[in-house]
Amino acid sequence: MEIGAFWRKKLEEIAEKYVIYRHELSLSVGSPDGLDLDFIKRIKYFLDEFNIDIYSEHLSYSKTENANLYDLLPVPFRKDVIKIYRRAYKNCTGYIKLTFNLKNISYYTLIASEIKELDFLQMKSLISQDVRLDTNNVYINIFNHQYEDKEFLLKMPLKQVRYVDMDGHEKISKEIVIDLHG
Repeated sequence: MEIGAFWRKKLEEIAEKYVIYRHELSLSVGSPDGLDLDFIKRIKYFLDEFNIDIYSEHLSYSKTENANLYDLLPVPFRKDVIKIYRRAYKNCTGYIKLTFNLKNISYYTLIASEIKELDFLQMKSLISQDVRLDTNNVYINIFNHQYEDKEFLLKMPLKQVRYVDMDGHEKISKEIVIDLHG
C-alpha cells in the first residue's frame, strides 16, 4: 500500500481511468486476536487516496499473536467463529465505511469444526450482504472433501453473491487438487 515513485504514478493513472476494487490478503478477519487497527488505518488511507469503493477480504486468518503468517489459513467451522467475523465485519465497516465482502477460501484439512462448511457459509452470509464467491475454491473443497456437489451448490447463499472469482487449480493426485490462482 505504501508505494512510491514509478508504481504510484502508474496506479494514479489507472485510478483516473478505471474503478478499482481492493481485494485484501492480510486483514485476518478470522483471527481470535481481533483486527489490527494500525493495518486498518493504512487500508483506509489507501482506499481514500485512490477513491476505492469496494473492498473484500478472505474468510480466513493470517495473523496470530502479532505474527503475520502470510497465508490464508482456514478457520474452524464453528458458531463462535461466526461471532469473531461479526465483530471484525462490524469494526471494519464502521471504520472504513465501505462495501465490504468476504470471500470463501480453499482448505485442505478441517480444524476443530462443529458444523458443515455449507452451514458455516450460510451463517457467514448473514453478516455480509455482499459475498465474493470463488468458484474455484468451491470446486477444490467439493473435490478434496468429497461433498455432494449438486447439494452443495444448490444450498450456497447465491442471492448475496455480487462478485465471482474464477481462479485455477491443479490435480496433484486422484484425491487432491490444490489452488494455484492460475
